[in-house]
Formats: sequence, structure tokens, C-alpha cells
Amino acid sequence: MTLDEIYSQVLIESGQFLFEGDLEIDLDRFRKLVQPALDIYSKYRPIDRKFNIVVTGMSYDFTGHDYGVPDWVSKAMLVSIPYNAIYQDILQEYRNEVDVPRRAPFDYRPPILYVTVDGEYDVTAVYKHKLEYDGQVYYVDTIDTSDELFFKLLAGKFLQALGRARKAFVLEGFPIAVDGVDLVSEGKGLEQEALEELGELSKWYLAWG
Repeated sequence: MTLDEIYSQVLIESGQFLFEGDLEIDLDRFRKLVQPALDIYSKYRPIDRKFNIVVTGMSYDFTGHDYGVPDWVSKAMLVSIPYNAIYQDILQEYRNEVDVPRRAPFDYRPPILYVTVDGEYDVTAVYKHKLEYDGQVYYVDTIDTSDELFFKLLAGKFLQALGRARKAFVLEGFPIAVDGVDLVSEGKGLEQEALEELGELSKWYLAWG
């Protein structure tokens, strides 16, 4: 989603879509809210990517990998080992059954994955959601409208920022007044709800975030 699309979704989520043209927070200021919200969301619901790599020299550098450098590697499963006399003892230990994947110790220190056995690995890597810029627009390619809790979290932060930016807001022509203190309170409530729901759904990720 582009930053514009995220902004429009947050206006709907926060109930501010009626006032879009009169809001004090422009897109540039809004952008400064998005990455911190993505960082929090990533602690609970990061992106899992599964792929295969071949490790030689007992290390693998993710620099230049198609998916980029992972923030965390949660699994590196040894799938096959090259036939070599050096590895005969290892083969005996790790391949009790033909073609059955075996666990081998690994250590990930970005951007390098270190292993104790050269070979082919099935990897599960974890990535944070990031706000990126392509020279024309800001975008997040890992977020869409189905990420409801992210938008609730961001809407909470948005309302707090909006509330702190003014003491009161009156839209001329509408019999509506929105007090800044109430906006901050509503925003804090939305943010807390989102964090509680995220915590219930995704507790195990908190160990790495």
C-alpha cells in the first residue's frame, strides 16, 4: 500500500474521513507516525518467508538475497549434505533415514547465518514491515487492508497526534466540535485495544522483537 492509501484507511478507521481536507496533520507529518507503528506491529506480526539456501564454508551472507537481510532466522533445517569423506560421521548422525530433514545447530548474526554443517537448508526467516521509498512515493508492500490491527494501532497514534496538535477543532458548516483532549483519550484507547489483541494473537514473537 502507498502512504496515501494507508492515510485514507486510517481516516476511515479513526472516523476522521469527513474532515480530511481540514486536518492539521499532512502526509509528511503522518509518515512520521507510520514507521513507529510498523515497528510495534512487527514485534507481534512480522513477515515469515520460507526459502531454500545452499551453505558453503559453514556460513551464508544474506546481503543481496532476493528477500533482503532477515531481521531474524527462526529455523534453518538441514535438508541434504554433500557427499564427502569428511562428512561421513555427520551423515551417520543426521541422516538415519534417507531424505528426512534434520536439525543442525545454527547462529544468526545479521547478515550472516552460521552453521556447523555445509549443505542445503530450508530456512524460515522473519522480516519487519518497513516503510520504503521508490523515488516517487512511500509505500509498505507487506501491509494491506486485511491488517486490521495495524490500522487500529496506527489510528490510535493518529488520533493522539491530532488531539495534541489542537485544543479544539470545529469544521465550519458542520455542527461538530472535537476536543483535543477527547481525541487523545480516544486514541490511547484504540492503541491499547490493538496492543491487547495483538498480544493475544502473537505472543511467541515477542521473544525476538
